[in-house]
Amino acid sequence: MRSFATLLLGALPLTLAYPGQANSVKCAGENTLIWTPTYGTKDAVFSVCATIKIKGTVQKVSNAILDFPKYKNWNNFVVNAVPPAGVKSPSDLKIGMGISFTSVGIPAGSNNTATDYITWLEPPYFAAWKNTDYEEYIGHSEHVLLFAPLPNGYSQFTHWQTQLGAAAVNLLSTKPDFQREFTQEANDLKAYVESKK
Repeated sequence: MRSFATLLLGALPLTLAYPGQANSVKCAGENTLIWTPTYGTKDAVFSVCATIKIKGTVQKVSNAILDFPKYKNWNNFVVNAVPPAGVKSPSDLKIGMGISFTSVGIPAGSNNTATDYITWLEPPYFAAWKNTDYEEYIGHSEHVLLFAPLPNGYSQFTHWQTQLGAAAVNLLSTKPDFQREFTQEANDLKAYVESKK
């Protein structure tokens, strides 16, 4: 038998701590600048965004993309992600942790390694990390991930990145590469999650 407190808490609306404006992000419009939780759109130069419906709970989808050591098994854009020593699962992640990401395809045919720092972490609904490596040459960025539950065991995964700062104009010619790779990563995540039993 459930206690009165359990019944009362179950009847209350779910309140999340992540910024509510994340729920209104739409991946539409080539010249749309998309808000990020750390920077907003101040000094934004461009944004890329991809969204996809995935058969799986938000917990399953969130766990898949936050399980950084397994990126090499499924991610064709970010081919390696190395968290700090001792991080064995998404539950070990903390705000401020640095993750070393190796990505391919930006620009096409190249690979890059940089460290991003977790800025928001509210699994299974919301996460974000920022990059300030080479800021004087390429500006700074924040990559944001949103996981929304849908009926019938599906989730909507949306992720976006906004490049900010005066030097971000140096990356503007690579925006099509960023968009292609963000779309690829969403498709890879869908295939990975839906292949897991």
